Amino acid sequence: MMDSSLNGEDSDPVTTFHTTVNGTMPSNTANGVRTDEESIHDTEQSKEPTMSKVWVTTIPNNAHRRSYSYGYVKKVDPKEMVDTTAPIESVKEAVTKFGGIIDWKAHKIQAEEKRKLMELELEKSEEELLKYKKQAEATLDAKAKALDELDSIKRVKEELKLNLERAQREEQQAKQDSELANLRVKEMHQGIEEKRIKAEMAKEQDSSNWEKQLKQAEEELEKLNQHTLPEVEMKSKLDTATTLVLNLKAELEEYKEGKSYQEEEGNFRANQEPPVDRNQLVSHGEITSVRKELEEVRSNIEDVTAKVICLKVALTSLNSELEREKSAISTLKHREGSIASVTVASLEADPNNVLSEIALIQMEKGGKGEKEGREKMVEAPNQLQHAAQDTEQIKSSALLAHEAMLKAKEEGELLKVGAFTMDKRLHATQKEIEASLASERLALAAVMALEKSELAGSGSNENAPNGVTLSLEEYYTLSKTAHNVEEQANLKVAAAISQIEEAKESELRTLQRLKEMELEKAAKLEERRIAMEKDEKAKEGKLAIEQELRKWRTDNKQRRRASDVGHGALNLHRGSSSMDESNKPKRIERSVTAPVQTSPDEFMRLESVSDRCLLKKKKKKRSFFPRIVMFLARRKVQAPKAV
Repeated sequence: MMDSSLNGEDSDPVTTFHTTVNGTMPSNTANGVRTDEESIHDTEQSKEPTMSKVWVTTIPNNAHRRSYSYGYVKKVDPKEMVDTTAPIESVKEAVTKFGGIIDWKAHKIQAEEKRKLMELELEKSEEELLKYKKQAEATLDAKAKALDELDSIKRVKEELKLNLERAQREEQQAKQDSELANLRVKEMHQGIEEKRIKAEMAKEQDSSNWEKQLKQAEEELEKLNQHTLPEVEMKSKLDTATTLVLNLKAELEEYKEGKSYQEEEGNFRANQEPPVDRNQLVSHGEITSVRKELEEVRSNIEDVTAKVICLKVALTSLNSELEREKSAISTLKHREGSIASVTVASLEADPNNVLSEIALIQMEKGGKGEKEGREKMVEAPNQLQHAAQDTEQIKSSALLAHEAMLKAKEEGELLKVGAFTMDKRLHATQKEIEASLASERLALAAVMALEKSELAGSGSNENAPNGVTLSLEEYYTLSKTAHNVEEQANLKVAAAISQIEEAKESELRTLQRLKEMELEKAAKLEERRIAMEKDEKAKEGKLAIEQELRKWRTDNKQRRRASDVGHGALNLHRGSSSMDESNKPKRIERSVTAPVQTSPDEFMRLESVSDRCLLKKKKKKRSFFPRIVMFLARRKVQAPKAV
């Protein structure tokens, strides 16, 4: 039984009974293990056959668990028990009876060897115990780390849940916003189609208005043709006047012939009758009156020529103004076409831009500026609608300017027609003036011929008195013809003066129309300038909106990045703070449990190991996933060691 108690490698635990003599426990070796020699020696020293107590020692066979339990078991009173065995006569017999050895020296050597083996095993077990304590501390540290990481994972999970819920809400809001934007885009498409229909209707109305205006222009041409009829009548009157002038020339020639005949008769009668002073005076008075009338006609002709020159200058200025108006109208047409094409293209491109912006905004959700982004996304279609309204106003103003330009063009054409008629009238008056000049020349030639004839008569008859003797009938006929010629000349001069007055009135009208056209032109240019400024402002507003959207997009990206970096830093800070808090009680526990150790060397060794672990914990502030990988690697390394 004692041999089996000394073998520490048996499968079952061995219980050894040690007797206590007189209530005292015998001396034992380390951890209460006694050898057979010591037990036999104790039995020899004790002479009393009975023992009051038995010391029970249980030793487990497992080397990894060396815990010893001590207890006292009461022995049955020997009076109650009948011992039928033969009494022991000697110690030798007792030793042989209990399986002992008589060779005490050899037995002592074996006992010492066994004791040394037991000490070695005890040292090994202590080293293994320290190792397992370290492993237990490492597992506790790993467990604390795992708990901290689990807490951080739970926090991250909760944050992710919150972010997911927020993202779902924002996704729903973005879907609603996208639906609203799609509805607005559809409304914008409908508005564009309505604008196209309105533009087509406006084109049809313009074409109908142009046809009406063409008809009105044709009617005005007919009226102008009717107004030119008096000019034809004036031409016929001119023809009659020229015939009258020719008749007057013939009468003058006849008068010259009659005068020469009368001079001959006068020379014949001069010898018989005295001269008549009255006829001479009458002839000189008529000649002076005719000269005065001719001078008046000449002055009137000069005035008419000056007015004709002024009218020609005004006509050239009107033609230059018409050419300028035509060039301005062509440039306006070109600009209006380009503006209309640009506005239509921009209106067609606006819905696509809105859809692309909505898609980008949906992709760029998250961050602190999401509310501002949604507000801007809601405001963007409103601003686009304002821009579309501005473009509509600009288009309507351009259409009004186009209509005003067409009216100005028609008025310019009317002015051109009026200028053409004025040119014709001026040409006719110029011809009449030339005819009157020719008649004036003829009259002057007749007067000069009369003067020459008178001078010739006076030279031939130096002694005769100056004068011409005429009968009463001839005098009356000559006075009638002179009066008729004077009336005809006066009529021609009055007709020329009336034509000149009409030309002046038409000139004043054309000048007034020209001033009105200049004022209308200035107003149209001002309207065009205002429309161009509005168009430029609308374009600038659109560009400003696009720049704000781009700026908001970049700000949103930067905020998202900053928020991501901030969340990572907060998680790391929380993990490090939790690790520091978890490390503080461990230090306290170690400092409390440290004096329980047996040797001071082992205490110093454990303290250095714990300090190193703490320094490593302070140094290692890594991210979440590498820590999980390191933890799993440690567990894999520790698993084979434990096996």
